[in-house]
Amino acid sequence: MATRRVKRSTVDVKKITIEEAHNEYIKELRVRNLSEDTIRNYNTTYKLFMDFFEFDDESTLSEITQSSLYEWIGSIKLDGVKITTINSYITNMKVFFKWCMDEDRGYMEPFKFPKLKGQEEPIKLFSDEDVEKLLEKPRNPDNFVETRNWVIVNWVLATGNRGATIAEVKIKDIDFKTKEITLRHTKNKKAQSIPLSPALETILKKYIKEWRGANEDKYLFPGVGDEKMLTNSLRKSFAIYCRERGVEQTNLHGLRHNFAKYWVLNGGNIFALQKVLGHSTLDMTRRYVK
Repeated sequence: MATRRVKRSTVDVKKITIEEAHNEYIKELRVRNLSEDTIRNYNTTYKLFMDFFEFDDESTLSEITQSSLYEWIGSIKLDGVKITTINSYITNMKVFFKWCMDEDRGYMEPFKFPKLKGQEEPIKLFSDEDVEKLLEKPRNPDNFVETRNWVIVNWVLATGNRGATIAEVKIKDIDFKTKEITLRHTKNKKAQSIPLSPALETILKKYIKEWRGANEDKYLFPGVGDEKMLTNSLRKSFAIYCRERGVEQTNLHGLRHNFAKYWVLNGGNIFALQKVLGHSTLDMTRRYVK
């Protein structure tokens, strides 16, 4: 007599539109306190996906299959998008679809997700010559934006901070007595204290006195209207600053890699570097200093 086995039932897919599911998903991300930059990144990829298939607010999740995902990826490849970028798109959509496929939710039938293989791209650092150009003192000391960006260059080379962290720093986070900087906004959501170097201390004291004033609740690096500067605005402003100084590379994150490089060349400890950079694993730090 043949042995009978209990089989797991297939998912009873609930009828829900893509837009409804995505709105619910984004609400949950905010409850989980994910950063607005991360959520903005997810939303950008989501819009690319929706626009490609011309989905509207009545389109349902049942219209999305593994085949449609391959179709989207194939189109992006033909557009010449880098493999690392494509994989980041895949990862962003995978997180959302996995959320939809959760058994308790049952919004989608499960399927596997592809990931493209490709040659790992070398990390883009600024050349020493370009760093010298970026560190040249402002040509127009009465120009706030140029001065602010110059101070930001000095800040990143002294701290290794990410753009999102820099945008959140307030004047009160600089303690000139203890020679420490408190970072309240970090990628891993943990507040962090880092040392304030003498060179950066001198620059910050002059910058705060001339441009930021005595109100310690002000952002250290605001927009031109004295409001909090969005990370994307910071990146765009930095790119303009680079081009004005004849520097082709314009990615602010590249300076973070230069910070790591100089740390190692000056005999710094890799474990201490991991803590300063805020990396969750030592492997990532090793990639920075490879």
